[in-house]
Amino acid sequence: ETHQHLYGLTMADPVPSHDMWAARIHPDDRQFILKKQEVTLASKENIFITEYRFRTEEKGYRNLYDRCYIMRNKEGKAIGLMGSIMDITERKTAEDALRISEEKYRQIVETAQEGIWMIDAVSYTSFVNERMAEMIGYTRDEMQGKHLFYFMDEEGRQISERNVERRKQGIAEDHEFKLKTKDGKDVWTIMSTNPVIKNGEYMGALAMVTDITEHKKAENQVLKEKELSDSII
Repeated sequence: ETHQHLYGLTMADPVPSHDMWAARIHPDDRQFILKKQEVTLASKENIFITEYRFRTEEKGYRNLYDRCYIMRNKEGKAIGLMGSIMDITERKTAEDALRISEEKYRQIVETAQEGIWMIDAVSYTSFVNERMAEMIGYTRDEMQGKHLFYFMDEEGRQISERNVERRKQGIAEDHEFKLKTKDGKDVWTIMSTNPVIKNGEYMGALAMVTDITEHKKAENQVLKEKELSDSII
């Protein structure tokens, strides 16, 4: 009954023919599906599974998940198909919406002027964007999987260790932090760090990182000039 309903038919109507089925497949899907069916029937396979858009009588084109078992005679020739068709339009719509959302998120992350750095529950790098890697002279692949402490001097590691404990307590905060570049130089940053908590369990942390090295240099220069001025006075 459900099958007949797709065609706008009742159980009293004849079962739709293969040509009627093929005619309702979306033009952009039809050739691929029919070719795949032809190849599968000519093979020794017994299962034929496809997804395609199908024009229903009431709702227009719907996404269908089609599972068929191929019945063969003793010589292995296909003599019939037995299967089921499931309407998966809502699932496909949700998947498409998720894919679009993820693509927008990816574009935002990759074009951000700030560094984005994620660590897991044991402080290993799980994600950085291009800006973050560039900021300290690494590639994203080089940073991936490395421990947070790898990018710090001993003082930074001690400070970071305390900061991680605060994240585990659910504390988010902004703080200045010094990182080491690949060639050993210092980069001063402001990190806006938030813990990632799921079901009450600490899963890691996410930081938005801004390079303030030039600002720190200017700040230090002002301090030196003030010290000199105070000394003269």
